[in-house]
This record gives sequence, structure tokens and C-alpha cells, in this order.
Amino acid sequence: MRRRFLPALLVAALALGACSAEPSPGEASGDAAGTTTTAPPLPDGAVLVVDGVTVDRATFDAELAQIAQNQAYLDARTAGRNGTPLVVFRPDAPGTSVPGDLADDFVVEFLNERVSFILAGQELARRGGAVTEADRADALALLTQAGLTSEVLDGFGSYRDVLVEGEATVLALSRTLLGESPEQIVDDLYAEVRSQLELVACVDHIVQVAGAADGTGTDEQYAQARAGIDAAASRLAAGEDFGAVARDVSQDEISAPDGGDLGCSPRGSLLAELDAFAWSAEPGVVSEPIRTDVGWHLVRVRERREPTLEEAGPTLIELAMQRERTAFLDWLVGAAAGAEIAVDPTYGEWDPANGSVVPTGRAGTRTELSLVPQEDDGG
Repeated sequence: MRRRFLPALLVAALALGACSAEPSPGEASGDAAGTTTTAPPLPDGAVLVVDGVTVDRATFDAELAQIAQNQAYLDARTAGRNGTPLVVFRPDAPGTSVPGDLADDFVVEFLNERVSFILAGQELARRGGAVTEADRADALALLTQAGLTSEVLDGFGSYRDVLVEGEATVLALSRTLLGESPEQIVDDLYAEVRSQLELVACVDHIVQVAGAADGTGTDEQYAQARAGIDAAASRLAAGEDFGAVARDVSQDEISAPDGGDLGCSPRGSLLAELDAFAWSAEPGVVSEPIRTDVGWHLVRVRERREPTLEEAGPTLIELAMQRERTAFLDWLVGAAAGAEIAVDPTYGEWDPANGSVVPTGRAGTRTELSLVPQEDDGG
């Protein structure tokens, strides 16, 4: 399944609006029963101040322009929104100047992203932590999974470093909040959920390829492949070792040197015809010849069992990411509530009720924004 893309995979500009708790009476929320915290002064030339950290207006404008003009990035966002384009400019705007013609929601998305990154960096420093090269590498990998390949990132200027360093900071803080390394988190998760993980089938095969192995083989090519697989089946029937025959005649260049070993994988990982046999046959039984788009196969199931730590890696990494995200979001709720934040009113305003920057005039309107990457329904 394909992830829906969100601009900053772990924090995103959307995090603050997504996770803020409803303020109680008397909190700095601006509600009728309580008091409103006075925003810190906004220095000349600043677009945003977060607990004393200033974001320069000219720099922010330049980065908005980099984002708005990076078509590969906008395409990735559109793909992640099931084909719905990201609204960059106001429909009633006379042109495409930055920032004047940008859509309000577009601008505040990246202001919120900066708020999240700054708060995370301050907390990491308070805890004596620092961003490592491993954190940066992991951040790049996560962004790539979300559609931001190196080519897309290289289409930015200074915003590239803002995004990558910000995501790496969030990763580092999330792991600090949990008190465990990524490896420890995965090990702990494996111990917790091992018995609940989907079984894997360990399978060997011998294949004779028909034509280009893409379903376009002619009748003659399939007949030739069938003759080859029948010869292999005869050798097995005569008592020869499956692995030895696979190494001798299988035309799968990857698995043949390993005796036809296709590894151990969950249901649905193999070609449909091979998968059906893998999950129905008794271990040790060799199939009758099976035809696929590739050609003709003989398949043997070695075993079906719980996955090892290595085999469960992708599932465990996703669970670990969820645990890290949860830790970060739980922390961010309180951090945003207690922060002193000021925004240039021509760009937006800080809304304590939502715990986020909102378009000017929308303060107090509850927003429903999603941070966590989601799976497409259609796969």
C-alpha cells in the first residue's frame, strides 16, 4: 500500500492543530472564562517568534517561494492527496507573487511546521541531546518513503536543510522521550507482538522461463518451458535433491544458486499462483507444474512459522515509528500550550485554543488536521 504524503512526515506543520488538547478554564486560551496570554513582541523583520527564537521574514518568504516553485514537490503532495492538488495560491489572487498571493492555509502550514521544529529543538537541547548523522539519515529515508526523493529535495534551496534537520530533530527527540534506541524499540516490540505477527511461508522453487517472463510468451515458448519443468520433476521423482536440481536447471538467477530458496514471506508476497500453493500445501510436498506469467514452476514449502526479527523488520519498524510519533505528539501538546509565540498578522495568528498558527481571523475555530501518515484504501 502507498502512504498518503504529508509534508513533514513526523512533525508536519499540521501537528499542532492535530494534537492540541481543549484548554481548560483559566488557561492561556483566550476563552471567556480565562485569560489570554500576551504574545511576545515581534521584532522588526520577523515573521515568527517561538520562545525567543526568531524566524526572519525575508528568509521565510524565500523558502515559501522555493516550496511554491518546486513542481516535483507539489506533484508529490498531489499524489499523496489521492490526486487532489495542493492549493498554493488564493483562487482570487491576481497573480502568483510570494507571499501576497499565497493561500492562507498554505502559509500557516509552514509556519506551524517551523513552530514544531523550533519547540522540538529547544526540548532536545534542554535534555542534553543532539541530532546525529544517523537521525539525519533516518529522516531522509522517511521523507523518501513519503515521496520526497533526493531529486525533489534538491529542488529546494535553504528549505531543504530546514526540512531535513527539522525531521531529524523530531526523530532524535522522540527517541529521547522514549528513552530507547531505535534498535531497542524494535527488539521490545518483537517480544511484545511476536505471537500476533502474520505467519510466513518458506518456499523453494524451480522455474523454466517462457519468453520474456512477462506473460507474452508464445505457445511454443510455454511448451518448451513445460518440457524443461517436466524433466526437472522426473529427476525429483527419481529421488534427486530439490536444491541440487534447482541449482542445475532453474532459470531464476537469484534463487537458483541458493537451491531455489525464495525466502520466507507473509501471505500475498509471491506470484498469486505460487502463493496459493504456499499457503495450502503440506510442508515438504512438491507441487505439480504451475503456470504463471513467468513460465512453469515446481514449488516446495519448507515450513510455515512465526517470522524472525529480521523477517518482521518492516512491520516492526512501522510500529516503532508509531510509538515514536505518539511520544512526540503527547509531548507537543503540552509544549505548544506553554510556549510564547507571536506571528506577523499579515501571515496568520497564534491560536491558543487550537495550539497552532491559523489564518488571521480564524482563531478559536477548531481545526481537524492529521499528522500521522495514512494508508491509501486502494492499496
